[in-house]
Parts: sequence; structure tokens; C-alpha cells
Amino acid sequence: MPTAPPSDRCRVTSPLGWVPLSALVPTCRVVVHHGGAGTTMNALVAAVPQLVLPHGADQHVKRRRRHQRGVGLSHLPEDADPATVSRSLQRLLAEPAFSQAADEVRREIAELPPPAGIVPRCKSWPSGSESEGLLRITRP
Repeated sequence: MPTAPPSDRCRVTSPLGWVPLSALVPTCRVVVHHGGAGTTMNALVAAVPQLVLPHGADQHVKRRRRHQRGVGLSHLPEDADPATVSRSLQRLLAEPAFSQAADEVRREIAELPPPAGIVPRCKSWPSGSESEGLLRITRP
């Protein structure tokens, strides 16, 4: 089956020009992406289920974790034929468990302390503790 280049199949345009992903994702019912950290976190923060087609780096690790939490589905690119992708999208849209799991993770993320709240705790770790080698904070 011949296919058009990706840019001819799907195009997102805005009269405003560039739109940040964090503004676009909350308007979606499902996000289809490669599994990168930025898109993954934007979808989690917005409680949007995900269909991921990972192709390298740590995307496969996040793929497994996403599956464990129930926030989405994924397929290796070589297994992602149109019929498989279509079935997965239909499931993500029809089965409320994916949206419910995504909302649960969104609430967990919202409860996390901001970085400014974590740094003082890290500074209080004693030298030689189990944190040694994981995070080095120099003190004046």
C-alpha cells in the first residue's frame, strides 16, 4: 500500500505560528508519539492516554513503564501497521481505564514537590550516605 510522506498525511497548523506542546496536548483525546520524555510527560501532566511507537534510547524502558501504569499502548515500529495502530487507537478512545489511569498519574505528578522543595532535602544528606555518587552537591 503506497503511503504519502508524513508531512502530507498529517499537519498541525496555527494562525499563531509555533504552539507549545503543553498547550496542544490537553486538547487531545490520545497522543501518538515516539516515546520521548517531553511528549510522555506532557501527556501524563494532561492525563491524555498515549500510543507510543518507540525507536531507540530509553524509549523502550518508558514503554514498559507506561504499559505497567495502564496509561497507554505501544508497538514497535515494525509491528505498527495501519490496522494495528487503528485498533490501538480505538481501544484508547473506547476503554475508560486508559483515561482513568492517566488521570491517576496526573494527580500523582501534581502532588510532587517542585525542584525548589527537593534541593534542601538533598543538601541535608550526609556525606557517605547511599546518595553518595548519585548526586553531588558542593557546599560553599
